[in-house]
Amino acid sequence: MGISFRWSSILEISRDWRDWLFVPLGVQFAYVNLVLYPPYIQFIIQVGTFQRHVNPVFPYTWGSALGLFAYAIWLFRGRYRADWVRSVVYSLGLCFAATSLFEIVWQNVGAGQGIGNQLLEGEIINLSAIAFGLSSVRFWRLNVPVLAAFNLYWMVWLLWLADGYPQTYNANSDLALQATTFNVALKVASYLLFALVVGFAPNPRPAR
Repeated sequence: MGISFRWSSILEISRDWRDWLFVPLGVQFAYVNLVLYPPYIQFIIQVGTFQRHVNPVFPYTWGSALGLFAYAIWLFRGRYRADWVRSVVYSLGLCFAATSLFEIVWQNVGAGQGIGNQLLEGEIINLSAIAFGLSSVRFWRLNVPVLAAFNLYWMVWLLWLADGYPQTYNANSDLALQATTFNVALKVASYLLFALVVGFAPNPRPAR
């Protein structure tokens, strides 16, 4: 029995402009991180391969990113039947976008409190990553479960603020524990939000 192979399974030549959004969005992400601010990618590689000491929240970040990536690959390739190139790029985009969603909110909520980094460099890096996540926007859907999760997400941020916005490095162990709890919950929720956003699209392609 022969094994059939389709080049379209690697990269489909689509006439739908939305299928090519990943190109300019991926290029701007690569330019920001490899040309403008290469130390950030170096940092990601170091923490991602455990070459650098990380905080107690990192295992949850890493686990959530791997979980979202695996789910997104299954979703885009298995359910939506996107080609392999787009499936991988879409999945990576969601992971980076989820990470930066948390980071950009965390650092800007902490403005004026000495928390986070509000420098333009950090803002551009995070916005670039969120824009990269838009590569898969044709599959995004806002429905009741997504909107409910989105509202709950912001409610937890408000609870953290109402609690005084403690941080994980606080010398008070009780406050540090509260901060870790909020941090972990919101970090994991950021990945879940992006999983939900792409989880309800109808199959855009006929069965092959």
